[in-house]
Amino acid sequence: MSAKKLFFVFAFVAALSLGGIAKAQDICTTPVKTESGMIKGLSEKNAKTCVWRGIPYAAAPVGELRWKAPAPAKAWEGVRDGSVWGAHCLQKGEMNYVNFDPSGKASEDCLFLNVWRPKKAGKFPVMFWMHGGGYAGGVGDMPTYWGDRMSQAGDVVVVTINYRLNIFGFLALPGLRSEDPNKSTGSYGSLDQVAALKWVQNNIANFGGDPDNVTIFGESAGGWSVCTMLATPLAKGLFNRAIMESGGCEATVTLDEGYAAGKAFADKMGCRQDDPDCLRRIPAKKVLSASYGSLASGFSLLPNIDNYLLSDTPLAMIQSGKFNNVPFMAGTNLNEANLVLVLDSELGKIKPDGYEAGLVKFLGISDAEAKELAKLYPLSAFDNSPKKAMGQIATDTIFTAPHLSGSKRGIQKPKKCLPLQV
Repeated sequence: MSAKKLFFVFAFVAALSLGGIAKAQDICTTPVKTESGMIKGLSEKNAKTCVWRGIPYAAAPVGELRWKAPAPAKAWEGVRDGSVWGAHCLQKGEMNYVNFDPSGKASEDCLFLNVWRPKKAGKFPVMFWMHGGGYAGGVGDMPTYWGDRMSQAGDVVVVTINYRLNIFGFLALPGLRSEDPNKSTGSYGSLDQVAALKWVQNNIANFGGDPDNVTIFGESAGGWSVCTMLATPLAKGLFNRAIMESGGCEATVTLDEGYAAGKAFADKMGCRQDDPDCLRRIPAKKVLSASYGSLASGFSLLPNIDNYLLSDTPLAMIQSGKFNNVPFMAGTNLNEANLVLVLDSELGKIKPDGYEAGLVKFLGISDAEAKELAKLYPLSAFDNSPKKAMGQIATDTIFTAPHLSGSKRGIQKPKKCLPLQV
């Protein structure tokens, strides 16, 4: 073969090789079509994955859209920059010690999701993550939840989401219900989750995901959300499997309970409970500062049983057979409530000889119940530390017992599950 022919052979092979490399890189950088417009992602530095950040899955719930069901995301022109994280939802900051949100921004305009996929051609199962935080805090962007490692290790597409929290996500009022075409109120954060699942069905194929192979999973309030998605008819057909981590299936309030909390809030804001527009005119920061419900003081704001999202508690709906019947896995994380108890400095001051008195004070139980509980959780099993013992009690009460009551279809509630208000 002549030198000239040999040169052309090498040039041809090199062109094929470079073309293949370029094609692999283009999976991440070539703009992807969504219902709202094109978005360009980027290649991850520490994993063989692509990521698209801050994708709007619904319209900004601000102004007249505050305390309304999520509306379709507004279309944008040109190619959106998918390297920028979306702002996290407004919250009081009870989760700041673990959030580490890379966006550095908090806003009512927070209905964003993130997508990771393997940096190779293929059609991959989808893992859809809902964060925890007691419906009062949390973000979908924190590094612990980044999907690069899972995407690479499992050959899956990973989606993480933000959803409305606290008073913005779970305010129930008669005036809000009367203006809603579905007569729904008090579960806007849960409706956000449904909207994000619908976005996945309509768009994820363009990111390499299989819309017919979607697994929802979440922890703590994210685990409760999994149970809500299992129960609500609004999520029918939107997912194929479910994993609940440290969750339960009864974290809801009745509409009367929701109305009572909502009226107290409206009174505090100087508005009538039948005048939502009055509340909508109040600046978001003022609304947040006047809100209530936190990991330390109690879960006052939860999804409402409004006969639209839910007709009963998720557990009752599952037990009755009225639920989205998909393969289901459930479990709890070790020492889950210890993070919650960090928020209460008073617990650390309890001495061993004040253990039973501390149980009475912090759990709101009788002296007899405290004595029985101290036998079930002896200090000798917890390094003689009341705080460690109470951390285990909190984990078992908030997470383990509710998880057991909802993890099997038709299972009865545990006979002993002491009420714990944290």
